[in-house]
Amino acid sequence: MADLQPLYAALGSTLSADPTTRMQAELEVKRLEKLPGYVPSALQIAVSEQDQSLRMAAAVAFKNKVRGGWFDQIPDADKEVVRQQMVAAIVQASQSIRAQFVTALHFMLNHDFPEKWPAFIDQVGQYLQHTADMNAVYGGLLAMQEVVKIFQYRGRKERGPLNAIVKSVFPYLLQIGTELVQHDHTEAAMMVKVIARTYFASIQSDLSKSHMDPTNLTGWCHFFSSIIAKVVPDAIYGANADADDKAAHPWWKAKKWAFNIFNTLFSRYGNSKSENFREDKKYKPFSQLFMANFVPTLLRSYLALTEQSIQTGAFVSPRVKYLMANFYSDALLNKATWAILKPYAQQLVEHFILPELSISEEDRELWEDDPTEYVHRKVDPMDDFKSPGAGCASLLTSLATNRNNATFAGIVQFIHQVMLAHAAAPTPATLVAKEGALRMLGLLANQCLSKKSPVHAQMEEFLVSFVFPEFASPVKYMRARALDTVAAFADVEYSQPQHALTAFHAAIAALGEGEDLPLRVEAALALKPMIHTPHVRNAMAPHIAAIMKSMLDLQNTIDLDVLSTVMEEFVEEFSAEVAPFAVELATQLGATFVRIMADAQESFEAGYDETNIQDMDFDAATDKTMAAMGVIKTMQTLVLSVHENQEIVLQLENAMLPSLIYVLDHEIIDLYPDVFELIDTCTFSLKAVSPTMWSMFERLHKIAQSEAADYVCEMGAALENYISYGKREFATTPQLQQAMVDMINLCLTNTDLGEADRVVGCGLMHNMLMYLRGTSSIDHLVPHFLDLAMHHIGTGAIKTTAFLIAAIEVGITALYYDPALTLRVLEEKGMTAAFFTAWIGNVGKMARVHDKKLGVITLCTVLSAVPAEHLPAVVVQGLPQLFGALVNYLSTLPKAEANRAEQEKFFTGIDEIPEEELERLNNADLDTAEAAGDDAEEVVEGDDEDGDGWEDEEEDLGLHHLAGQAARARADLGGDEWADDDEDWSDDEDLDEEFNLETPLDDVDPYVTFAATFTALQASSPAVYQQLTAGATAEHQNVVMQAIAKASENQAKAAAKAAAGSA
Repeated sequence: MADLQPLYAALGSTLSADPTTRMQAELEVKRLEKLPGYVPSALQIAVSEQDQSLRMAAAVAFKNKVRGGWFDQIPDADKEVVRQQMVAAIVQASQSIRAQFVTALHFMLNHDFPEKWPAFIDQVGQYLQHTADMNAVYGGLLAMQEVVKIFQYRGRKERGPLNAIVKSVFPYLLQIGTELVQHDHTEAAMMVKVIARTYFASIQSDLSKSHMDPTNLTGWCHFFSSIIAKVVPDAIYGANADADDKAAHPWWKAKKWAFNIFNTLFSRYGNSKSENFREDKKYKPFSQLFMANFVPTLLRSYLALTEQSIQTGAFVSPRVKYLMANFYSDALLNKATWAILKPYAQQLVEHFILPELSISEEDRELWEDDPTEYVHRKVDPMDDFKSPGAGCASLLTSLATNRNNATFAGIVQFIHQVMLAHAAAPTPATLVAKEGALRMLGLLANQCLSKKSPVHAQMEEFLVSFVFPEFASPVKYMRARALDTVAAFADVEYSQPQHALTAFHAAIAALGEGEDLPLRVEAALALKPMIHTPHVRNAMAPHIAAIMKSMLDLQNTIDLDVLSTVMEEFVEEFSAEVAPFAVELATQLGATFVRIMADAQESFEAGYDETNIQDMDFDAATDKTMAAMGVIKTMQTLVLSVHENQEIVLQLENAMLPSLIYVLDHEIIDLYPDVFELIDTCTFSLKAVSPTMWSMFERLHKIAQSEAADYVCEMGAALENYISYGKREFATTPQLQQAMVDMINLCLTNTDLGEADRVVGCGLMHNMLMYLRGTSSIDHLVPHFLDLAMHHIGTGAIKTTAFLIAAIEVGITALYYDPALTLRVLEEKGMTAAFFTAWIGNVGKMARVHDKKLGVITLCTVLSAVPAEHLPAVVVQGLPQLFGALVNYLSTLPKAEANRAEQEKFFTGIDEIPEEELERLNNADLDTAEAAGDDAEEVVEGDDEDGDGWEDEEEDLGLHHLAGQAARARADLGGDEWADDDEDWSDDEDLDEEFNLETPLDDVDPYVTFAATFTALQASSPAVYQQLTAGATAEHQNVVMQAIAKASENQAKAAAKAAAGSA
């Protein structure tokens, strides 16, 4: 672009106040950006133009084009020009323009470095060496940070260029940083922050040899320690700086990154007891060196900073407090660092943890001034997960859980002292301390209620004495904390039922419309666990309509997804009470949903800035989307709660329809899975497809052909229901058949989808063949279905058992649908041998009950429905193998049925695990831990003094027991003699049973079918019978006799049941 004037003019006009002029200018920029030379020209204007507004417009245009088209839309010659000028442009630019350039640089490096930009490091290096020009150094540091960031999450094999940078360039960064940290000015802080952040990015996923070199490590640790220890003079912050101003200052941001680095080195590469530790022998020497020579000093410096903050009130930023708490949490897991930390544990509880868990003055002001923001900050864990309070909460629970013998008694004694101190001489300060102490107590509820806990028997008295009085407190936040505490201790077995009812009535009172929003939310959350206390549940029942109304009012006041979970629980537990106003409730939920989503769209549009998408705040829209998701879940629970009343379900569908249409028509893809699940629930509950749901099928087909291809897995269950419960419409409507075939083709042929999606497509073919059997309505589709399935079987590229079996069972179901037609098609396409080879070779992998029933019934159908003279030669030759498959199915079916029943009991919670069994499992686990010796040290049993002691995690043991039973059940399903032992097969997992699967085969007895077929074949086709059983062993004959006996038994039971019914 030799002439810059057109671009100057177009960019200048984009700043016009006249919308028409601005729109025309934007279109002109779009036209110009397609011309060669556009990108270098935009960069030139952004660097050299005097008008700041025009420079920014050019910088944004440059960044957007680079971000959207660097890979394939910009001529190579233009790219080379930009690569030559980019680093210099960053150095010369003002701060606002520089931010645009740095973003563009990241995209360029991601595509070009190092292959197409080998000179980049040298280009940056010349500015890093200009130590007299701080602006040049700063620009060079920013450029270096970007090249390191592109490697921060890459695997070890891709980190060669980064390792070279760490070896050759990082020594210069250390030298620059060591000099800069001695200065106080803000410019030095900004550069130190960039250096620290660059180092942090380099250690995110791996440590190079240079990182682990003792000399290098010592230098860097000294540098980061000096950042942490640096005292920032008040004058640096500026006049009237408050805590937020200080936390936002570059020096505290630099400190944050220094703490982040030490925490990462400690938890990820040093402390083998941390849950984040990387198990890699490569890091073992580093771990030993770091833990022995650096961590003790680091831990003591953290403790000194904490003590200084406690004693003098010295400022520490909230993020640094969070990082210090995390460091302590990891340190207490290791025996050596726990020895250092242990003497300070009680001091940390009383002076570090309690203040951070207590309601602050800022919190109280927020409660009054912006209660909605208060609730989001305090109730939504994602809004609070990197706060000092979150870090201290984690530290407290880790102390009480992992070092309970050394800390638990002191913690609960301290909490009790806080309660007594406030009772004796109440002041605003003691009230705040009590609020924080109750929060601490709530976090330790599991430990307190353990049957081995020393305070287990005292909790009812404690709650009644110190918590219940706060239900009547004039201080609203104390009422909220009291409700939160009783909710945490919902499992307390009150000796007097009236105590539980007192808590319930307090929650109902706090839920009232006139109360403060945070208190109402806390009351709603407190009611949820109370449902499971029988006498409280009985007291709740008459109030369900009022409670649900209050919940909806709350949901319309604040978008909070946890409120939806509370409503779900009430709908599920009080289905009889909810039924009379279920339709009204669904209508209100629908109105709430549409309002939330409209607000979400408005929040997104209000914050949308196409020139700076990376810096946009999506939190408001995300919170609303999560809340809307919860509303849909509540709708689903509502349908399930009244599923026995079809009239109500039909009315619910109509009430919910606007919400479903809104999601699909507005293409809110985040909610697609929830909508599909709701459609599945409605059709499954009715066992029919209503006109309302048929109208949704058209939309599903439409979006499946466009942007929803990625969600085909989630759509699968709903689509199967359309076939299962709408078979009459599918049998008579070619348009419906074709729509379903379109979606099947998508699943089986779209190269962007995976094998899970292929399984869904096979399931749809399976359902069409199964449910439309006998109608001849899809005879024309059988060849296409076989082509789709056999294509994948024939390539040998299938990697999972699920897809392999699903593809084979398309052919098996086609045989069941019409054996003569399917055999003819297989013969015409030359697929017969390949299909039967795949089938017989994988019988052992067909472990589910449905697989075995389908196999037996289909084989019997083929043998009884197709005359011997019409059987393909390859099938006749393989009759002994088909008999072997039949015998295998029959012999393993009883065990599969038993295993399914056992799994269903455990996975649906039918059986409770006896307490004595839990105790036995607990002891067994502890014995195992002791037998493990050094591998089970420290945290579970530790040293004699600080072992796990009385900790009793009954719930976890129950889950372990269920998991163990499930694993054993799955193991029992496989391993028979017919299993395919192909050594190249990468997935040897047995398929999970589908407990809710319903098919036309449910009413077909495979034993009766086999007995009838076997007997008829023996009488009518002795030649086929003889060839079929040729080579049968005595074991095979025994299986046949048992199956025939089982058939007689089942027929007798059925006859007796029928006779009893008629009587």
